Amino acid sequence: PASNYVADPCDPIDLMLSVGLSSVDRVTSTKLMLRRLAMGKYEIDGRRVSLRWTDQGGNPGLLVCEDEVADAKGSEMPLLAYLSQAANVAASLSGGRADMPKIARVPKEQRLTFAEGQGDNASTLDVDRIGNERCESMRIACEQAKLREQAAEAYESGIHHHSFSAFRAALTAPTTWTAGAIP
Repeated sequence: PASNYVADPCDPIDLMLSVGLSSVDRVTSTKLMLRRLAMGKYEIDGRRVSLRWTDQGGNPGLLVCEDEVADAKGSEMPLLAYLSQAANVAASLSGGRADMPKIARVPKEQRLTFAEGQGDNASTLDVDRIGNERCESMRIACEQAKLREQAAEAYESGIHHHSFSAFRAALTAPTTWTAGAIP
């Protein structure tokens, strides 16, 4: 990961990249993959990029250009902006950003789901019944959202494997919801 990157002391571009990496949030940078290919050539999260020197308001700086982009010059951006963007994308895709909802930070295969209950099938439209079903459906959705939040908190607290699976199994057991069950 980029958080463990060690620059080549003989390469000024690599040294400047290392300085740029130090400005990226440490937790976020653990999700960003970085590999040096040659002087000024890198692979950042699977994208081949080229770095070149530029003058940024009287100060030397680096511009990044993704090699596979058709309009290379039009897609250049300052190193710090590129690193920040790439790290945030990598963290978002892995569920690792702290500002994401807790449920989004739980791997999809570990997320709490609910079996849908089978309701009564009415042959006639009953406006009162439909209104009550909507209210009941909303109550159930709110309850499930609260349970998902609790499950995500449990997951983040370290209940990852066996005990989290048992927690999920207990909560996902089929439940029949009825309109008369409102407390």
